[in-house]
Amino acid sequence: MSVLVDTSVWIRFLSNRAPFAAEMDSLLADDAVVGHEFVYGELLVGDRGGRQKLPHPRRPPRPPHGAAPKRPPPPQPPAEPGRVVAGVRLGTADGPLAAVADELGIAYRVEDSGCA
Repeated sequence: MSVLVDTSVWIRFLSNRAPFAAEMDSLLADDAVVGHEFVYGELLVGDRGGRQKLPHPRRPPRPPHGAAPKRPPPPQPPAEPGRVVAGVRLGTADGPLAAVADELGIAYRVEDSGCA
């Protein structure tokens, strides 16, 4: 089983808060943690100074002088929007997100692991 760890859990883990710290240590040791680029982005933006590392949304980076701007490809819709990946559960400390995970039957709770 793999667990997609939400930003709320990463923040508690990095703050060494129980029971998240011990549970994340266990999941990481078992190589059971999977990530997502949205979570990575939230962690970067939440970092002090992280916002300055991101390009401003209204001012895209300019091409070098004399370079012809490239037209970006049109956005492609996801193959299966909202698809639940088999074998992956969602670990979150966010109440509304946990409720959705419960409803979808993919919630991961510390109590599920026996580490509570």
